[in-house]
Formats: sequence, structure tokens, C-alpha cells
Amino acid sequence: MARRPEPERSRPARARLSPHAGAATVGEWVLGRRPAPFVVEKPAPHQPDLLLLLDPDADRVLAVQPVQPGTGTPAFVKWAAGKLRSATHLRVEEEALAQALRERLGDAVAIRVAPAPELDGMVDFLDDYAGRIGDRREREPPWTDDALTDALTGFYVAAARFERSEPWKTASDSHVLAVDVPALGRKAGIVSLMGMGGESFGLLLLRSLDDYVAFLRLAAGDAGAHRRAPGAGVSLFSIGFERPRDLPGGKKLAARARSHGFTPGPEGRVPFILNVSADAVRTPPTTDDYRLATAVLEAVRRFVEKHGKLFTAPPRRRIEEGSTVVMPAGDVDVVVTAPPPDLPWRWGEEDAIDGMHGREMEEILAPFHAARRASGASEEEADADVWAAEELLQFKTNFGRAVDEWTPDDITKYLLEYYPAQGRKVGEDLQAIPGRIDGFLGWLSSSGRGPAAALAAAQKRLAEGREAFLREASDPRRFGLAKAVLLAMQQAGVDESDEAAVEAFMQDFDRRLKDDPSLLADLPGRRRPKAWVWSGEGPPPDPHGPCPCGSDKRYRKCCQPR
Repeated sequence: MARRPEPERSRPARARLSPHAGAATVGEWVLGRRPAPFVVEKPAPHQPDLLLLLDPDADRVLAVQPVQPGTGTPAFVKWAAGKLRSATHLRVEEEALAQALRERLGDAVAIRVAPAPELDGMVDFLDDYAGRIGDRREREPPWTDDALTDALTGFYVAAARFERSEPWKTASDSHVLAVDVPALGRKAGIVSLMGMGGESFGLLLLRSLDDYVAFLRLAAGDAGAHRRAPGAGVSLFSIGFERPRDLPGGKKLAARARSHGFTPGPEGRVPFILNVSADAVRTPPTTDDYRLATAVLEAVRRFVEKHGKLFTAPPRRRIEEGSTVVMPAGDVDVVVTAPPPDLPWRWGEEDAIDGMHGREMEEILAPFHAARRASGASEEEADADVWAAEELLQFKTNFGRAVDEWTPDDITKYLLEYYPAQGRKVGEDLQAIPGRIDGFLGWLSSSGRGPAAALAAAQKRLAEGREAFLREASDPRRFGLAKAVLLAMQQAGVDESDEAAVEAFMQDFDRRLKDDPSLLADLPGRRRPKAWVWSGEGPPPDPHGPCPCGSDKRYRKCCQPR
């Protein structure tokens, strides 16, 4: 088992435990659970949950206990009750846990429900600590296994054909394929090809579309989002191609592959199988794993070679192709289908995660628009509110976050960083943005589309940051390039809804830019050359004091180098 810290261990880095500004009450403890950043090997490999009790003010871990995943609330309350007798204030994330604690403790402890980012900070620390221990104990992957020789030989033959075919040059990772291999226990699996980006090569096989969607969300989200969803891990079966020097024990793997007849391609890559459980436990490939890999490699290669045109334009129909892969232990039938049924994105037209985010946004914005109209708002006002909400949601999806979860820090980042650089409204239209966002967050709460306490905290931060938002979002020097070009297009009188007009403007702009690169400096909001540069003699100007250029702005906001 990976080493875990003992209870009562103080953490050396206070910043990791300290809550976000304004998040805590003085003397308040934090109680919660998170999936552990390690795997327990016995009696069966699994990833436990950690029950955590923290005192952020003292920067102290009061108690920590690993438990079986899915341990219920009664057991959690029983573990915590004796440790909470000396607490006066407690913060938890779940209303059900808060209610169970109140029933057991009565009025002895004041309990409130609110986000607890300190729990994520603690798990980050444990993850870093376990990583340092793991670095010292790193072992080579188990490239040797008990698979039968005929299965290994078949795999390496199929892998060589697959690499020479280079199907990743035809299909991207969002061109997923449905794969059925009933003889080897795979029905309605999903294959994603890797390699178009020129980094990792091979394919990834998931057990179902639901697993693939979960995998995409895990890959796109931040670590904190993963930890808020215990059990969200999925088992992964991948066939990779890497140069031996880029793999631990790569020389040993390459020698093994050659001994079974594998001839490397021009890039010198060697194939290998990774079989990882939902608890992140890696197991050596079995004979059946090699046979499954052989069948999938062969069937996918044949499908992509035969139907290459399918991947160059949005498909007009679904194609299903049966294939028989000959093996010494018995022939295996494989069916490959593209596009797979019930995809939550448009196959061949949009990136998978972007498409899913788009569907999620539509599912929120449509009822929000209807609610605004039902409350008496005009069509114009409802459209403006939806526009503001859409920009807010787009900010969230750009970072792979859940669109119905909002924290005060999310709001601060949006108001003072994201919107000034990318928000589309300027001038007088800015005045209405905070109110429109507040109305949207309030609707999310009242309609049950997000945690009420967290949304209320986000609304409070919004009110506190309104004036700073108006100041920052009005400063042309904060505008990003795309926003500056958009403003130039608006000043030229181009209708944004007219695709032909927009395309003509951009083509003309590109032509003029090639002839005169200084054109970028003339865009609305683009930074002009500094009027004053510190010579290096004497002390530098105070970043918060007046800028020496005479602009009446702070040096930090004007001529200070960034």
C-alpha cells in the first residue's frame, strides 16, 4: 500500500490548508471526505475514501481515516461525533451529513453547509507526498506476464500492421468508434484513436459510451472536480506505441517484442498494453487481453482503411462493418460502427468535450430564457440575459468545470480576469452585466440546478466585485486580441450574424495585417508602446504609485513591464 500520513500530522505549507478569503468563520473546523490519492493493494486492490477533519485556523489535520469506498453517512457520523465535542463551529459540504450530525450532536456544535476547498488542499498535499515516496520506490512496469506465446505473437503482428497503417492520420480522438467483440466479453465498447496530435499513439478502449463520457469529463476537469465525485473513475484498456527510451523498462519491452517477431516501424516505437482498473490499479495483461487487443487492432485498422472518406466530412449515414480476425485459439468476430449511436456530440463536426458542453449549456439556457419570459421580461431583455449567462457558462466550460457549480473564486476570476480579456460587451452595456449574472445565479438556485449555499456565496462575491469589474472590463489594455478584433469589426459596422460579412472582414483584415503588422497596435484596446521605461538607475517606481509617464494611472496598471 502507498504510504499514508498518520493522524494528527501538521502540514508544513499553511497555504494549502488555508481557506479562500471569506470562506470560513473564525474557529471553524471542516469535515468531509475525498477519494484517497493512493491505492490499497490488500485484500483486493481498491482506492479508499478518506474521512478528514481539519482546523484551517491552526493549519492542522485533526483526524484522518481511510475507509472503504461508499461508506455510508451513519458510519461517517459515528467516526466524527467523538472528535467534534470540543468544536463550536463546523462546516460540511453535504446537507444530509449536516442533518445527521445535528441529530446526533444537538446544539453542541453550530453546523453550516458550504464549500470546503481546504479538503482538496489536503488531498493535494497527500498526493504530492505520495508522489515523492513513489519516485523513490518506482519500479519498472510488469512487461513480463504469463500470456501464451500464440497470443503474444498475434498481438505483435497486428500491432505492426496497425502502426504501419497509421490510422491516427485519418481519424482523430473525437472520431470514436463502437466496437463489439462478444467472444471476448466486450459489447458496445468505444474506441478512440490517439496520435493525430503527434504525441501519444495507439488506441483507447472503453467498456461503454457512458464510460467514455466519464473519461472525457475526468480528463477535462480539474482535480477538485474529480474528488467531488467519488467513484467517477473508469477502467481503461489502451494499446500504446512509444519509443523504448520514453518508457520505464523500455529496452526490456523492446527485446521481448522482437523475440515474438515484432519489427519496429521507422519511428522505432514498440507496442504495449495498459490495463487500469477504475481504482487506478494497473494489472499485467492476460492472454485474453492480448487476444482482445489483437482483434480490436485488426478490425479498427481494416475499418479506417476501407472507410477513410467517412472521417473527412460529417457522415450522411451510420456504417457498420463486420470483421473476422483469425487466431490460433479460434477466430474472433468484431463489429465496428461509426458513428456510435446516441453520441452527445456531433461526430465529425465538433470536438467531443465541446459538443457535450454545448448540449449542457443548451439544457440550461433554454429553460432560463423561458423562465425570464414567463416572469414578464421582454424578448429583448430575455435574450440579453441569456447572452450574459452564455458567456458565463462558456467561461466555466473553457476550464472543464461543471456548469452548475459556482464558487466565489469562480466569480472573481470571471469578473477580473476572463471578462476583461474576452467579454464581448463594452461601454454602457457593461453596467447591466453584473445584474444579469446575479439573476442567472439566483435562477440556478431557485430552480434546483445548483447548491443553494454555494450559489448564494457566489452572488455575494458578485456584489462585492461589481465596481472592480466595471473598472477592469472598461480598461482597453485588458482586452485580448480576439476581443480587440471583434470590436474593430463592430466599429466597421459588420453584422456578426452575417457569416459572409464576417468572413469578408477577416480576409481583408488578414491581407492588411500581412502588409502592415503594426495594424495590431491600432486595434481598439491594443497596448500602445510604453511612454516611460525605467532606466535601471535608482529605485524602481512604486507599483501602486502614480506612473512616471504622467497618465494619472498607477504604475502597475500603466507602464510597468509585465
